[in-house]
Amino acid sequence: AYVFMVLILQSAAREMQRRKLPESWQRSLSRKHCTWSAVSNTIDPDALILVLIIFAWTPPHFWALAIHRKDDYAKSGVPMLPVTHGEHVTKIHILVYTVILVGTTALPFFSGLSGPFYLTIAMLSGAGFLYYACKLMFRPKASTPMDTFRFSIIYLAILFVALVIDHYLV
Repeated sequence: AYVFMVLILQSAAREMQRRKLPESWQRSLSRKHCTWSAVSNTIDPDALILVLIIFAWTPPHFWALAIHRKDDYAKSGVPMLPVTHGEHVTKIHILVYTVILVGTTALPFFSGLSGPFYLTIAMLSGAGFLYYACKLMFRPKASTPMDTFRFSIIYLAILFVALVIDHYLV
């Protein structure tokens, strides 16, 4: 199963490179699921859902930081979205991907991996992430990109702690 997963993910990574998709997506997608497949010797749908959550979380998380560090990326020649397409386009992408992320975080509930406790926490914390994404888009201050970045880290921790609590304690 591991070899099969590596081949699939390597071909997906090559396609992402060909289409010039962000490298962080490639790393996020391939490493996490390959690790699970190597340990379990299976391709588990629940593991794919968890990888999908990380995959959907990665762009708004890193793009918020990229807005804050836009000048550093530009000076270094690193083609991050705020450098190549501007802050406005990046903020639109952050908002869209955050909406996708919040929808993705409901998948553990619908697959039976979690229960109502997790779904409630996921939707409430997702509303918080959407708040920051909207604030970044419509009412930004100088600190908003880093506030969004910091919240995204807390958000992911909340999601996975809620998943564990829901699975083992509720």
